[in-house]
Parts: sequence; structure tokens; C-alpha cells
Amino acid sequence: IMTACHSLAGGGTLTVLDGNGETGQAWFEQANDYATECGVPVNVLAQQDIAAFLREAVAQRMDSGASGHDLIVGLGLQRVRGMDEEVQGDDGNEDEYVPPGPSGRTALRRLAEEGAIHGMYLIGWLHNLRTLEVDLSYEPGVALFVTADLGRDDLKSIAGPSVSRVDGRPRLGIHDRSGEGLETVVPYADPNASGVPA
Repeated sequence: IMTACHSLAGGGTLTVLDGNGETGQAWFEQANDYATECGVPVNVLAQQDIAAFLREAVAQRMDSGASGHDLIVGLGLQRVRGMDEEVQGDDGNEDEYVPPGPSGRTALRRLAEEGAIHGMYLIGWLHNLRTLEVDLSYEPGVALFVTADLGRDDLKSIAGPSVSRVDGRPRLGIHDRSGEGLETVVPYADPNASGVPA
């Protein structure tokens, strides 16, 4: 989040879909303060508001063709209720059928696949590959995986059968679907914000 704030400064926004209750954690408060220092507005949506936001604000923006430069971070979206509910269409004419609008899950998948075209970039924190498949679908919306303590079977499904887990701390694995294998990286935090994921 902190790294992204530099590219969002000057007009972008950061929207956090907090399905996990993470925004009450110290690391998030420090990251939020950093975004404020960079002049980046932060919108935090609680669990009960996430599905409606995806169905309405995100889907409408993509349908309208509007552009921007915004980052949407999804935390623990597997805990969000109502993601499969669709909005019933209503154009005021009782004699004409209006198909329902997209569900929150449909809008989330579309955001992963098409969001960058509209200046909306998605980062998701998911616990395992099964959650990813349910929420986003494995194809084709996910371009880059960052792994941290991912199970061996899930890791092999993503990066191939000969992949080895990343050892040591702090270490993360990065798999770009346009390449091969798993690259080991060392994440850095802002030296003035100890313990904050960057």
C-alpha cells in the first residue's frame, strides 16, 4: 500500500475493501497515515458495504468508460456476504423485462480482467488458491502472484511442479504469469514506520 501511494499522489485514490477487519490493525493505521501524508484520499469499506460497492460503483464506472488512476485493495473478500446477489433491473416500465445487474463477484472478476483499462488496479489478499478461484477465477484476470506462506500444492498449481517454496524471513515469492518459476524478493518497509508492509 505504501509503495503504491507514490504513484497515486496527484489525483489517484486508494479504496480498501476490508472483509477481514484489518483496518483496525496498527500496520493499516500507519499505512493510512502515510497515504494521507502523500495526499492520497483513502476510502475504507466495511464488510457489509463491499458487495454493493462492487455491484454499483465499480460496475457503473467500467460501463460508463470513465477513467482515473485508482488502486482497490481487497482484504479477506472470502468473508464478504452477498457477493452473488444480483441487483434486479428496473427501468420504470412494468411491461418490459430488464435483466438484473451484475453481482458483486461478477463485478470483482470484471475489475480483475478489465479494471486497468479504466484506471482501476486491483490487489487482493487471499488465503489460498481455492479462494482465488471462487472470487476472481484463475483465468485470465490475475497477472502476478505474490506468495507468502502459500501451501506447497497451491504453489505448484501457480508456478509449476518443480517450484520450491521461498525460505527465510522476510522473503516473498513473485510469479509473473508471463514468465516462468518463482522469484524471491525481500520486501522493504518505510524506515520510519517499523513493521509496516510496503
